[in-house]
Amino acid sequence: MLNVFEGVYDYINDKMYAQCYKNKTGKQFIDFIKRVDGRYDKNIQNIFLVLDNLSVHKSKKI
Repeated sequence: MLNVFEGVYDYINDKMYAQCYKNKTGKQFIDFIKRVDGRYDKNIQNIFLVLDNLSVHKSKKI
């Protein structure tokens, strides 16, 4: 079973991006953030994250 860990909505381009992982861990969350960051040009200065209270969002690695 795969979990959709996080999703991104790019309102400028009207596109969605999601990443699936087998587990939800801090390591996978960091991987997801790096993947999102890599999708955008370095001229983009702000990417806003909206997070819930999931424990991996507050892990020591984060």
